[in-house]
Amino acid sequence: MISAVNTTEDLIEENLILLEQSAVELLDFDFRNDNIYHYISEKIRQFSGASIVVVNSIENDTVSINRSMAGISNKVNLISSILGFKPENLRLTIQQDTFDFLLSGKLVRCPSVYDLSLKQIPKVACNAIENIFQIGEIYQAGFSRRGNVFGGTALLFKKGQNFKSLKLLQAFIKQVAIVLQNKRSEDKLRESELRYRNIFENTMVGIYRSDEQGNILLANPSFYKIFGYSNHEDYIEDKKVTSSLQQSENRKRIIEELRASGITQQYENIGTKKNGNKIYYIETLKKISGNDKKNYYEGSIIDITKRKEMEIALITAKEKAYQIAWTQSHKVRRPLSSIMGLIDLMKIEKDQNQRNQFLEMMATSCNELDEVIREIIALTGIEDN
Repeated sequence: MISAVNTTEDLIEENLILLEQSAVELLDFDFRNDNIYHYISEKIRQFSGASIVVVNSIENDTVSINRSMAGISNKVNLISSILGFKPENLRLTIQQDTFDFLLSGKLVRCPSVYDLSLKQIPKVACNAIENIFQIGEIYQAGFSRRGNVFGGTALLFKKGQNFKSLKLLQAFIKQVAIVLQNKRSEDKLRESELRYRNIFENTMVGIYRSDEQGNILLANPSFYKIFGYSNHEDYIEDKKVTSSLQQSENRKRIIEELRASGITQQYENIGTKKNGNKIYYIETLKKISGNDKKNYYEGSIIDITKRKEMEIALITAKEKAYQIAWTQSHKVRRPLSSIMGLIDLMKIEKDQNQRNQFLEMMATSCNELDEVIREIIALTGIEDN
């Protein structure tokens, strides 16, 4: 009797050790480089004693995707020829009743491989697989936690076989549900980080973080490109841009406003590119507090140099047009009126000497008019040929 008790206690202790080992392995699992589903299927096969173990994931609560099959390595090609496709490519549409069963997390007996396939694989193919592997009992369970299903497993035993340790298996399934929940969270976080990284690196807008002194701590490629630099190292070696950010009176004023209100500010600024050219840009700036309790500033920069140069050119053109109009209305009118008056006088004047004087006066007025025309040409920028 004592021997039987000891055997039971030893079995419990052995199971606890196995669970502890699996828990550590799952916690340390590298999702990026290792196949978690392959690990799960092999462990379930080890703990359950099943001949074949299938592990799948659930996508959008409607599709079951086969991720790993343990126990068929030497007969994959045979199964593929029976199914007409590779088993690792199997995708099954699940209905609400199947989802609800998986959500329960309980181990439930399944009548046949055909039922296991949700009757989406031909029955003759399912019967052939049962005969080849001498399948007896079949069980299913979902990896579920807090109202979510992260996948499921199917255990196919050979005829005459059954569970090694049902409690050990059930405990491991709960461990797997926790790990797959963490995996889904990590996957979503990784996808979010990747989307942000793609936006950060590929946007045409310059994005940066600086300290209160204007020193750039982090920036995207577009920020450096806007100022004519290839990377951060190239940038920090040249003090022109750094000093323009640090010494900008606009920026100093905006930072004072941010310190007071904390409200995001937008303003127009002028900087210096690597080649010394002037650059105009719109900057949006906000204050953030770091874990070190220091203030930092995140900003975005849009290069508006071309637009600004067009605005300046338009203003200059308007000023020239005004000058031309004023010159035409004032300077041109006086010599032109003089010439027209002298022409009228010559029509009635008979004395040749007087007419000669009128001609000289007309010549003087023509010279004045020519000078005015040259002045207008100079204002328009047209070459006088």
